[in-house]
Amino acid sequence: MAIRVARGDARFHNLNKAHNARYPTMPSESVADIALCQNAGDVAEALQRTVSAGKRPTIRAGGNCYADFYINNPNGTLIDVGLLNHTGNLPHDPRYRIGPGATVGKAYQDLYRLYNVTLPGASCSEVTAGGHITGGGYGVLSRLFGLTTDWVSEIEILTVAANGDVVPRTINARHDADLFRACRGVGGGNFGVITDYIFDALPPAPQEVTIASLSFSWADMTEEKFAKILNAYGNYFATRGKDPDTWGLFTVMDLHPKSGGRIGIQVQFCNPDGTCKDLSVLHEFLNLFDSCGPDVQTPTMGQHNHGMEGNAGVYSGAHSGSHDHGAEHFAENCAVCHGGTGRGGNGGPNIAGTQSVIALSDEELRNIVHNGTGGGMPAFSQLSEQDTEGIVKYLRSLQQRNGAPATLVAPISGGRGDNRQKINCGTYTLTRTQWIDTDGSGGARGGTRQRAAYKSAYMRKSFTPHEISVFYHHLTREVPGVMAGGATILIDSFGGAVNRKDKGEQTVIFQRSSILKLQFISYWAEPAEDAGHIAFLNELYAGLYTSPQVDADHQGTPYPGEYYQGCYINYPDMDMLQHSYWPELYFGPNYKFLQQVKKKYDPNNIFHHAMSVRA
Repeated sequence: MAIRVARGDARFHNLNKAHNARYPTMPSESVADIALCQNAGDVAEALQRTVSAGKRPTIRAGGNCYADFYINNPNGTLIDVGLLNHTGNLPHDPRYRIGPGATVGKAYQDLYRLYNVTLPGASCSEVTAGGHITGGGYGVLSRLFGLTTDWVSEIEILTVAANGDVVPRTINARHDADLFRACRGVGGGNFGVITDYIFDALPPAPQEVTIASLSFSWADMTEEKFAKILNAYGNYFATRGKDPDTWGLFTVMDLHPKSGGRIGIQVQFCNPDGTCKDLSVLHEFLNLFDSCGPDVQTPTMGQHNHGMEGNAGVYSGAHSGSHDHGAEHFAENCAVCHGGTGRGGNGGPNIAGTQSVIALSDEELRNIVHNGTGGGMPAFSQLSEQDTEGIVKYLRSLQQRNGAPATLVAPISGGRGDNRQKINCGTYTLTRTQWIDTDGSGGARGGTRQRAAYKSAYMRKSFTPHEISVFYHHLTREVPGVMAGGATILIDSFGGAVNRKDKGEQTVIFQRSSILKLQFISYWAEPAEDAGHIAFLNELYAGLYTSPQVDADHQGTPYPGEYYQGCYINYPDMDMLQHSYWPELYFGPNYKFLQQVKKKYDPNNIFHHAMSVRA
């Protein structure tokens, strides 16, 4: 029987929270109780009890949903399947099983150790399988192996019949094939409660990967140079990046506003055979940016003690036109590159979580720069005393310039352990490491519970002059009353094995001809800042897609057509509900099929939220 946590229980307040601190918008939206389930039987019992009581169930696996889909359930029941976190197989069944509550980080580790296979899933190791896989499951190995949902062979799910009875189903290509197809790409909370994902096969885990990081300062950025960087990036994936020998190349470009960040490119690479014996594709990609900032030098090999066997190859180049290792360059490209966003991964966590410069003495800042912070921020002991003093002064100036504390975070790094202390700031580095040591997060993007807004878009072609101009304008403008440093545009490489047409017929993911995938993010702390941050993203987004590349009836959105392929349901944006055609942005021509499945398997619309399928 599920563990029931009701109001008054000491755990209720902490468990009744959403990933996005904007939700619930008011206490009246809150659930009445939470059912903590440890197995499929618990889920069935909790679901039947909820439905029989005439209450609405919402579902949470890891709680990483950007919107209010599970938390907005007035007096309903939140069915939490986070404890269904198993990974492995059953006796006499060699297939791989992954519970909806398993984090992808745990899945990567378990699958590697037990079977030497992996998932082409999320770059954020804290994301859980439940909603991630049913929404598609894209990650750093997807160009090489496709989407995680492409590999699913069977799903165990609980639906609710017209008479209110809970119905357990094992669905696959032969049994309830329409529901099986729909559950691969529709997103969570639509048809029932998934209790298991089953895979007949999974891709082999790479033996090693090489990670690179490039950084471009706004200090010497011009619109012409900005255009060169974006064109080099986008044109590669529109042309050369379609060739199979490049599919092991995953990249993400980070566009941070001038007021609080930098421009960066993070890369993870391995050859199709799972090794890094031939880095020519990687060098070819990095060399595209020679005239944009970093100079490429001959790779060097060295021994590094960071929990791997053999040598680690370090590939670095000086950032031309920069301040060598000067204080301003260090701080702009490293110390404040992700300030205030709470983003983890290569950007590193904030020191002590949310500790800001204003709370630290000058001596404490000097100590942090020289000695690091217990795994949070690496040491930079090679910097001179003069540079260190300059860093402290620069951070203080940011605090005064922005009218708020400047948060010190870890620098961009392409490796772990001792290697992270050898970074030449303002350059990029390559570190060869075992795949399993990356936790599947070559370009990891995490997050804390902050107020946030999100948007997304798929691109079928490289950047247009209009898009580049809009990006540059909004990233360099001052926003009255808003510190735009919490905003980021992440531009992931897409395509490769994802764009196999047969997978588009087996799933409901229609975005199978895109080359780039964009995520627009803004983080902030206070409710009073909501309007400014939301307006910043909305104006940028509308400006990008108000152009001749979008037909007259769909201006302001990346409507599917010659240039765009809509939006990603795992990055839900309720602002899109203002458009009557919003389902076409997320599901394209498959929405009518999804409506038929909804009517058949959830006739009473038991499972619904703001952006669920309407029958």
